[in-house]
Amino acid sequence: MQSAAQLPEAFVVLGFAFYLQPMMMPLLHDMPPGPSGLAITSTAVKIVIIGGLLTVQHVAGYCAACYCTVQLVTVQLVVHICS
Repeated sequence: MQSAAQLPEAFVVLGFAFYLQPMMMPLLHDMPPGPSGLAITSTAVKIVIIGGLLTVQHVAGYCAACYCTVQLVTVQLVVHICS
């Protein structure tokens, strides 16, 4: 039953691998052979993934902060006008 719970995560990982594979395969010919090329490729993938996630997180946080600020200001204006 545990394997069924991990099925969505497996689809996500496979989908991401199929998405990155066409972009990374041509670059492998330009990388140095051996562990150094693997390290460079791995670092580049990590930077792209972490950078993308941080960008999404910052945009979502900024939008949430703007939304909460508008709600707070609206409530304060209503309280001030009705007082």
